[in-house]
Amino acid sequence: MHGATLTDNVTIRIEPLTRRIRANEIARGMSAILGPRAVGMGVSLVLGVSLARWLGPAAFGRYIFAMSWVGVLASVGALGLDTMLMRDLAAHHANGAWALAVGLLRWSTGVVLACTLSLGVLVALGGPHVAGGLGWPPWAWAITGALIPLSALLSLQQSALRGLHRLAWSQLPAFVAQPAAMLALIGVAVVLGAERIARDDAHAVLLQLLATGAALLLAWTLLAAALPPAAGGVRPEYQRRAWSASASSFLLMSWLNAVNGRVDVLVLGALGGAAELGPYAAARRGAGLIPLALNVSVTAMAPALARLYAVGDAPGVRALFARMSRLSLFIGAPIALALMVGGQQFLRLYGPGFPVARAALAVLSAGELVNVTAGPVATLLVVTGHQRYVAAGVALGTVLNIVLCLLLVPRWGMNGAAVGAAGGVSAWNIVLWIHVHRRLGPVLRGDVRAATSARAMLSDP
Repeated sequence: MHGATLTDNVTIRIEPLTRRIRANEIARGMSAILGPRAVGMGVSLVLGVSLARWLGPAAFGRYIFAMSWVGVLASVGALGLDTMLMRDLAAHHANGAWALAVGLLRWSTGVVLACTLSLGVLVALGGPHVAGGLGWPPWAWAITGALIPLSALLSLQQSALRGLHRLAWSQLPAFVAQPAAMLALIGVAVVLGAERIARDDAHAVLLQLLATGAALLLAWTLLAAALPPAAGGVRPEYQRRAWSASASSFLLMSWLNAVNGRVDVLVLGALGGAAELGPYAAARRGAGLIPLALNVSVTAMAPALARLYAVGDAPGVRALFARMSRLSLFIGAPIALALMVGGQQFLRLYGPGFPVARAALAVLSAGELVNVTAGPVATLLVVTGHQRYVAAGVALGTVLNIVLCLLLVPRWGMNGAAVGAAGGVSAWNIVLWIHVHRRLGPVLRGDVRAATSARAMLSDP
């Protein structure tokens, strides 16, 4: 103590303050994300139950099949620009480079709109010839095609709001406004006596289009409000070549995530039929409750994790990763166990014919339990510069998912699809967990003496 200097004393005083600031920032981020997500999850659950009860298992399955294709093609058409937009807008916001920010917004919107409009036209023209046309009239496929650019633009605006540090606002359009508008439209149709619209899967797609349009309008309004006055009078600057090269690094991961998250539904819809797809979709929605805390913590804490890495704060990285892991496991594991044991009661909410998916729900829940047990391993690898291992791990999980679904769906139907999905998510989580502990082991053990600096410990060999 006698050898302590003034600098030492300042460091001793500042470090607890830094921890408090970090904790307050994380708490604010969690509350900003958790509130809208919780409301949106509740509204989506009510919407899913209402649609399932009104449409029945087969029609609900056809609706889910079409919406899954919309989700995949919207992600494909986004070209990884949504992820890049969030990252680069955050940098431009910090540096006050509003000319580049406005240019990036306009350029990315134009590119995504052109690409997804082309995909939408292909769906509108080719949909009637795929999977027997689902028994839909041509106008329903035209509406399905129109949903692709709207969905992609909605994702883009959400990423832009996150990049501008409007975390709560970014959750409102897609997670709250869209399902709430869909539910309201169904209610209006029932009140006006047009129950045929609310009970027909082709008309449900029309209501989905209107709801997505309303959510996109809200997103544009929020984005306009989030941009400061300084961005209004600037002349946009463009760096098209640099932006294209940057987006390409996110392209593969974006496509892999899109396919991996829906391949079981697409294969089951194509090979197993809509009758099984409806109950299976209800099981997937139940299993989707398990990683809620993980997803919220990643959305709220990933920026803080990236900043801790950038300044070489290895103990901070370790502590925050541990906090995210404990939170996801503490909340997700009880939900998973409840669904594995009592999933039949959950599926009864959707109506008669849906509890047949109880075995599929148990298998899907087991896969998500592996997911929350592993923790935010993908996020940690990305922010520490090991993203190539994430891409390789997700690719492995996607290939395994596809192979298992193609092999098992013809034999086991929805249970085969569940095995494929659970196997895929378990595989890439296990692989990424191994990479985390091999390459970032000293950080996670708190061994700050293992390298000359925290930054050196975290750097990729």
